[in-house]
Amino acid sequence: NIAKINQTGVTALTRLMMRKLNEVKDPLYFSKYIGPVLKDADLTHISNEVSFKQGCTYHDAVFCSDPRFIETIKDSGVDLVELTGNHNNDAGRQYNADTINLYKQLGIATFGGGLNTEEAKKFYTADIKGNKVAFLGYNHADSPSGGPIASSTEAGANSFDYSKIKNDI
Repeated sequence: NIAKINQTGVTALTRLMMRKLNEVKDPLYFSKYIGPVLKDADLTHISNEVSFKQGCTYHDAVFCSDPRFIETIKDSGVDLVELTGNHNNDAGRQYNADTINLYKQLGIATFGGGLNTEEAKKFYTADIKGNKVAFLGYNHADSPSGGPIASSTEAGANSFDYSKIKNDI
């Protein structure tokens, strides 16, 4: 009954990866190398740091991701995306909302962020081979109300608060 979970840590499909994507013009270029390793799990988790935006170009202050990178995520067997990153709203909250809705449409679960405060604070649980697993996610750097944090009506990350975490656990 051993549950295998693969986690990548922060995934930011931008910067040099975007440059390489434009060079090779194949979003599966990346997943053909790492995908087989990531797929070999009962659950594969990434913490995506950026939102998808059509026409995205690399900029030092505003991070976004080319929408073609969704194919990289899909081909890598990603089941769960953490949304606690501090760059998901860089290009605008609407792109974050669009990205969250895309994950939902594709059946990829999320936690640590959402379309609003109520959704952002929800954690993710799974029963894997008889093992109960829970993922909780919070954005520490920008809490309680920085630009990446969800509001009652706008997408963003779950805010960090020790008492909230204790209560969630």
